[in-house]
Parts: sequence; structure tokens; C-alpha cells
Amino acid sequence: MLNKTFIVILFGLAAGYPGIVDERGALTHWTDYLHLDVARSTEIIDGHPVDIIFRLANYTDILDSDSDKRCRMEICGMIYEVTNSSVIDQNGNLAEGITAHWQNMFPYICGVSVQSYNSEVFADYGYTVKAKFDEQKVFGFVSLEDEVTSGLRLSENVFPARQAVFINPDYSSGFDNYGIAMKYTGRTVINVTIIEEPQECIIVQADEMQINDYRISGFENLTVGLDFQRTFVYICPDNEQLSPGEYQLTLNFTVDTGLFPRNSSFYQYGLYYKPCTSDEYEENVCWYTQGESTIARNIMPCFDEPKFKAPFRTSVAKPPEGFRILSNMPLDGKVQIDDQEFWIFQETPFMSAYLFALAITNYAHVDSTDRQDINIWCSEEDIRNGRADYPANISGRLMNFYEEYFGIKYTLPKFDMVSEEKKFTAMENWGLALFDPDTLLLDPNQAEGISDVRWRVSTYIAHEIVHQWFGNLVTLSWWDQLWLNEGFAKYLSILGAELVDSTNLPWARFIAEEMQTALLADSDTEHHWALSGPVTSRNDVHRKFGVFTYSKGGSLIRMMKAILTEPVIKQGMTNYLNAFAYESTTEDDIFFYLEAAAKMAGTWPGSYGGSKTFTEVMELWTNQAGYPIITAVIDCENPSIKCQAHLSQTMYVTSGPNAPDRTWIVPVFSSNIRPAGLVTQSLFWLDPTKTVETIDISSLYTGSNTTEGLILFNAQSYGYYRVVYDTKHWMKIADTISRNKTEVPILSRQAILCDLINFYKNGWIGEELYDHVLSAWKEEYTQEELWTINKC
Repeated sequence: MLNKTFIVILFGLAAGYPGIVDERGALTHWTDYLHLDVARSTEIIDGHPVDIIFRLANYTDILDSDSDKRCRMEICGMIYEVTNSSVIDQNGNLAEGITAHWQNMFPYICGVSVQSYNSEVFADYGYTVKAKFDEQKVFGFVSLEDEVTSGLRLSENVFPARQAVFINPDYSSGFDNYGIAMKYTGRTVINVTIIEEPQECIIVQADEMQINDYRISGFENLTVGLDFQRTFVYICPDNEQLSPGEYQLTLNFTVDTGLFPRNSSFYQYGLYYKPCTSDEYEENVCWYTQGESTIARNIMPCFDEPKFKAPFRTSVAKPPEGFRILSNMPLDGKVQIDDQEFWIFQETPFMSAYLFALAITNYAHVDSTDRQDINIWCSEEDIRNGRADYPANISGRLMNFYEEYFGIKYTLPKFDMVSEEKKFTAMENWGLALFDPDTLLLDPNQAEGISDVRWRVSTYIAHEIVHQWFGNLVTLSWWDQLWLNEGFAKYLSILGAELVDSTNLPWARFIAEEMQTALLADSDTEHHWALSGPVTSRNDVHRKFGVFTYSKGGSLIRMMKAILTEPVIKQGMTNYLNAFAYESTTEDDIFFYLEAAAKMAGTWPGSYGGSKTFTEVMELWTNQAGYPIITAVIDCENPSIKCQAHLSQTMYVTSGPNAPDRTWIVPVFSSNIRPAGLVTQSLFWLDPTKTVETIDISSLYTGSNTTEGLILFNAQSYGYYRVVYDTKHWMKIADTISRNKTEVPILSRQAILCDLINFYKNGWIGEELYDHVLSAWKEEYTQEELWTINKC
């Protein structure tokens, strides 16, 4: 199908920024200011851009100014030659609907205006334009999508075997109206392996930088291709293929925010700098990196996908006097390169590019109390004021705890924990974790009692230390299953908090602040999403860094622990980490090792009588958004018959559009709470194929009168679901709470409270019943209950 429109393709110096709408509001530009400039209209009508403008720019001279021929280009397979007055196609005919654009002065411009394009050519990937200036050949891609959703992944047949990175910061860089005016140059040398089939090009990822020079060992004539929207850089031998084997790719690059302003006010990605302290008169700047999720490519050209792992060897130009460079590994030495001193760091183990890290600061450090390989870096003032004492006291204990828990020693020779002003959170870079001061440092007067400030510090430190195993040693294969990193870090950080900060009531906080937060969000069908659902674009990856990945992920891991038992899940995690050290995984891998450990211990299938594997059961929870509400009708009034519970499930929805009703294989954690606090527990399973499941719960009454005690489902808040009881049973719950609420374990009380409040707000129970049950607390709430009420 041929669509009439307007396209301009220009070669020359062009204005505009990468992916930035220009002042006229009509064009979006992508450029590297060296090879190509691409622009197209932003307005879309009937699925197609209006006044589409594609423009490529090249800073090299165009053809001889005395010649009638200006430049040559290939557009979607058709070769065109631009002259002073016309465009000639490859058959020597005047190109229909295409006119010449050129300028014979600086900036040199040569291009074409195209009044039509074939939409079928655009359908899968976009528009391809090739051009030649003297001996330099370039090509570029332009997609019609504002947010590209196809062709985002690199080939699995081409991967890095080793990468050396040289970075030369301009330490005189300062600040301007855009926030920072930063510049650095670099070179990266990547040993590339090609397997299975020949390749036309080696493709790496790079964003907001110029590729100044490019070489592939064994080839002299190369073409560079740039796909700005996908952030791909193609280095291609001319008229040759790259056979399976080993190659060395060398790229020289420049990052300059004068050319590439950082994304709005959020400039803390890639390699960047900021004032070293919060003092408004601070003149010193410190440099840091942030590579997660897909922004290692803003530091350097690389294979910026987590499944691609390689050893990194880092070299950085000598810092200013009084400053120190830290990287993932210890300093290996200092060398002179072209009359300039570079600090060389030891090579890392195989790791993903997003974990590459630098910190260039004027900070001092204190050692961990329990380990010599852990250092806390911050300003000398913070050290004098004792703010580094708490992290020094707990970091070594946490590292020792996780080494023992996993049965695997921490892999690297050191672990630096560095304070970074206005980091806001923290980043787990292998061997060099970066923290906002509020997540690392603690005023000594906050070191005792229940403290939200200390809780933030202790759990963030635990979280980033856990990542040295879950995330760094073993890494998710792709961002769609980010919970493999963050969910396990969330769950395991609470285990660490039990060790170092038990005063802060770790599991009660987890139930109120993490699990209930996830449940509240997950009942909104407009905004919830499946834990392992796909990501559709580079921007969409950021969505995964949210409540479901962290809080729902951690909650489901805790639920798995309750199904399999703590010793089993611990052994399963250890086996998984050993099996995939220095590799990447999917959720099927962790499920496999948990199930194998459970079968060995006899805890799976256990009471589950269905035909599904543990993986299949759990994927119902990770591959579906939402969660069930369990309706429970309990019939235990007649001692002459068995006690029964009639259970049914439906997806719990409190807001958002109608969605298909989903079902789950539900582990029902049941308990009978009797006077004096005696608790009997059992695990039943709810079959999603049955409308109502009748379960014999007589086993919960072993050794007691049939009517004695309080039956509760979702004991200890283990289940990622809500439970609504029949009215008679709600009244029995109220009676027990009113008589002596401490008979009901606090984590079970939290589930009752939050369910009760949520059901009343959303019309599942009436006001009279709500008031009666809530009044059983007599307005006397523990700290854990207050947290729950405030959240729910």
C-alpha cells in the first residue's frame, strides 16, 4: 500500500536532540551529531505520521563541490543519487515524488524529500536509509512507533566473552541550567564470540553518545549503522560475513551533555556527577554510575542485557587531588597511557553490564566491625558524627549471616558501601553498592527502639547485600522476571532484619507495609499486571520496578516457604545458586530446584493431591495478575458429623474495568486456635476446577471437642489472598478477639484486620457486622495492628 506523505532525508549538520521534540513541536529528533541525524513528525493520523520527516546528517564533507553529484543513498533497497537539481534512481530515471535538498556551505547538507512511502516496508521494523560519504559508509533505521516495541533484543548467537573499558572523565565539568555539563571520552574493547551461523554485523547497545571510531579485528572496510530508537550500533564488514568464531571489537566513544542533554531533570543514569555533599555551598563534585535497568549503554557501548555476562576490566583516568576511584574490584595498579595516568582495576567475574560501577569521591571510610572486606564510605563529617557506626556494626553480621544461610561465600574480594547524595534509594552493584544517605547512614540517637528511620537503613543494607547472591552471582535472564532479583532480595532482607533489627518487628512490618500494599494494588484491574508478564519496550522495563515485583514477589516467596517449609526453601535456594553461579535464569529454574529439594525432603507434593507440578502451581501466581478472595462457610456445629469448610474462590476486584475471572490453585493455610493459645495447623488445597470445594477440617480439632476453638484460614498471613467468612464465623472471631486477642497470633490478626477493613470499604460485608467485629479490639491496638490499620 502506498501512502502519500512528506519525507525529508538530509545529510549534514543537523539540529535536535536524541528523542527530543523540537521547539516547533512537530519533529522528534535522534542524532549522534557525527554520523546521522534522524527526525520525523510526531502527529499521527489513521495510524501513520503526518509530514513524516526522516533526516540523516554527517559531519564529513560531501562530494566534490564542483561536481553536480552531491551524495548517494539507499532507501529501502532503492539507490538514489542527489544532484544539484534532482534525484536520480538506480535505473537512471528521475525519481518520482522525490526532490533534492543540499547546501554547499557549512553545515554541509545533502538529502532528499520524499512525498510518499510504502507502509508495508514500515510494518515490521521501520525505514532503512544508507548513505556514503567519500569512503565512510553509514546507515540508519527509523521506526514509525513513538515507543518501539519490536526488535529490542540482541541475537543470542553473538555474545561478549570479555570487555575492557577505559574512561577519561573531564574532571573540570561543572553545572549549567540543564543540571550538569559533563563530558568524558572512552574506549571499550570487547572480545566477541559468534556461534552457530554467520552474521552480517556485530551489534552492541549505546545511547546518547558518539561512536568516534570502530574496528573489528581482521577487517579493514567497515560500515556503521545506528538505530537510535532501539539504541543499537551495527558494525558491519563490507561485502563480507562474520563467520562463527572469536573477534575483537574496539569502539572509541564520547559522552557530552552539551550535545546530549540528560533526560529532563532526571540525570542520574549512566555515568554522572553531582555535589559530593548536601551543603548548598559544596563545590566538589563526585562521579557515580547507574546501569540498571537498561542504562549501562549510557555509560559505554556494551551488550546491555542481563543474560549477557562477561568479565570487565576497568581503567579510569587519575582523579583530582584528594579524590579516590572505586570500582567493582580492588585497584590493581596505575599505568601511564599517552602521558596520562590511569588507575587499573582487577578483572571482575562474569557479570551483567548493568552491574558495572564507579564511584569517584573525596570520602573517607570506616571498616565493618566484623569483616575487613567491607567498607562504608561517606563524608568525614558523617564519620565524625557517628552516622557510619550503625552500618559498620550490622553490615558484617549480615554478610556472615547470608554466607551461612546460602552455604556460599561472598564471591568478590571486597564490598564497598558508598553514600551518594540524593540517590533516593540504593543500587546493588557487585562489590560497590551505592546508597542514598538515608538508606545507609544513621544518627546515633536513632539506634534504639522502634524507628522507621533505622528500619529503612537496616533493610536497605540487607537488601543490597542479598543482591550479591540473588541478582549478581545469579541474574535474571530478562527484565520481565525481575522478581527473581527483587522479590528474593525483599523476602531475604527481612530474614536479615530479624537478626540485626528485631526490635522493629520485621515480619509484622512486612505484612503491613509490603504484602498488604501489594494486595491493595493488585485488586485494581486497570493498573495491575502479572509478576512475570512481558515488557513491551525499553521504557516499559521501568514499570517492573514497582510494588508487584518487590512486595508481591516477596509475599509469594514467603507463601512458598510456608508450603515447602523453611529448611526446604533454604536448601532449594542454595542448590539454585550453586547450579547457576555466574549465569542467568528464568523462574522455571528456581521452581525446579525448590521442587527438587521438596521432593527430597518429602514436603512436595505433601497434602497437594492434584496433577500439577510445583512449577505449574506457582506459575498460576506469577503469570496472572490479581489474586483470589476465598469465601469460607464453616459447618462444625454437629459433633456427630465431620467438621467441614465449604470454600470457593473468585478473583478479587475493587476497581478498574472488568477482567476475565482468573483462578488459582490455592494453598489454604488453616489453623484452629484454642484457649490458652494452643494452635493446630493444616495445609489444604483449593481446586480451581470446582465451584465449591468441601474440605474435611476435622484434623484441626484433634484432641478437642468439635466446637472448641476458632478456625482461621490464611494463618500467619501466609497466603497471598483474602478470606471472607460467613456471618456466624465473623461473630466467633469477634468473640475470641474480645475475650483475649493474644490467643490469635499477631500475623493472623493482621490478615483479619486488613481483610475486614477492605471488605467493608468494597461492599463485601455490611456496616453493622464491620462495627461489631472491629469493636472487639476495644480501640486497644498494638503497634503491629496500628501499622495494618493505617495501611489498609
